[in-house]
Amino acid sequence: MDYFSYNEVLYYLEVCFKKEIKDPASLKEMLLMLQLCREHKTVTIRAIDRFFMNYRKKFEDYTVPTTEEEEVWKSLLNAWQ
Repeated sequence: MDYFSYNEVLYYLEVCFKKEIKDPASLKEMLLMLQLCREHKTVTIRAIDRFFMNYRKKFEDYTVPTTEEEEVWKSLLNAWQ
């Protein structure tokens, strides 16, 4: 994945969140956030990260990411903040 391509990053995040977010209302809100990013041709990684962390806290969904997922997330944070 090209970490500086907003399209590739947003596609990756969409696939990831469809797998990770179990609550339909939260998933809908996250997908809307990703769509707005697409429209503005950017990745608001801090807002996306904050929303996902709040989701995990609210629903006590503390699934452990794989080492690969951790590395991807670190790279995304470095590229887009």
